[in-house]
Amino acid sequence: MFELGEARGKIIGKAEGKAEGKAEGKAEGEAIGETRMRMLINRLIADGRMDEIGKIIDSAEACRELYKEYGL
Repeated sequence: MFELGEARGKIIGKAEGKAEGKAEGKAEGEAIGETRMRMLINRLIADGRMDEIGKIIDSAEACRELYKEYGL
């Protein structure tokens, strides 16, 4: 009986650990993405390319192209 409870506890603990890890990974990824976007916007402003900011809001492809252009 003890072994069954121990096995069940390990399964539950593993599932909780995975969920916690996913949540932490998601939060970290969002923070990295936000930082990357701020860096891009700052670079566009510094280069006088204000019109591009509207484009990256509307187009993921335009955003990816500018990330590549700026090495972000």
